[in-house]
Amino acid sequence: MSTAPLRHASTLQIGEPCIIAERTGITTVADFRPRDMAAGGLGAPLAPYGHYLLFADPQRPKLVQNIGGIANVTVLAAPDVQDLLAFDTGPGNMLIDEALRHFSGGQQHYDAGGQMAAQGNVHQELLASLFPHPFITQPPPKATGREVFGQTLLRTVLERASAFRLSPADVVRTCTAFTAASILLNYQRFIWPRWTIAKVLVCGGGVYNVELMRMLHEGLQPCPVTTPEACGYPVCAARTRHGTRSARQYSWGDGGAAGCRAGKDCASLKGSVGRA
Repeated sequence: MSTAPLRHASTLQIGEPCIIAERTGITTVADFRPRDMAAGGLGAPLAPYGHYLLFADPQRPKLVQNIGGIANVTVLAAPDVQDLLAFDTGPGNMLIDEALRHFSGGQQHYDAGGQMAAQGNVHQELLASLFPHPFITQPPPKATGREVFGQTLLRTVLERASAFRLSPADVVRTCTAFTAASILLNYQRFIWPRWTIAKVLVCGGGVYNVELMRMLHEGLQPCPVTTPEACGYPVCAARTRHGTRSARQYSWGDGGAAGCRAGKDCASLKGSVGRA
């Protein structure tokens, strides 16, 4: 019998729906991510169904690029929700935020408006040393997190930046360029060869980083880049609307809420319900 330790995919989700339901008297739906992983998925991203409901137009294929801590993209190019493609592209705001916390001694948690990045220059040698990152060049389906693009990677960046004698602003701008370049590289490798895209919608907190958005606009020309506000939705509302709709449909017994599972077709997104 093998003595090698067993390894199982797992995820820590804080918030037990039964306790929340008992204490609030509100029926609570949760555990979409563990259920996705139980079905053979990666547990992320879970937003493609919401993106499909809000933004899909078979006549105008588009991408919905969310930039939170991690960046992920949904390809809305197929008329059938079962044929959606969605995957993490790499770092979103995470590495930038870690750099701001480091340089400010914990006083700043993000680069408001991209102001610090605007004061620096992209150091091309440092940026080149981050490519080709094995996750970014990995074909989808794929998902990642803080364990890959958090403090561990920042330590590597800071060591190299010290050797190059870079200013904090140069480091932040280079981290910002890394996020933009990783998104663009995923498009070039896994999306442009398969689809002609009419528009890219960017949502999530990264929309408020002016320098990051400028880099995306420049890198995606001539493809138009916009935000959900152009479709009548607040920038950061897509995830909330998706979660609410998925919870409502699942609690009503509707199996139509779709999530893309790793290596499988999109199927029903399910969770667990704590009844009030």
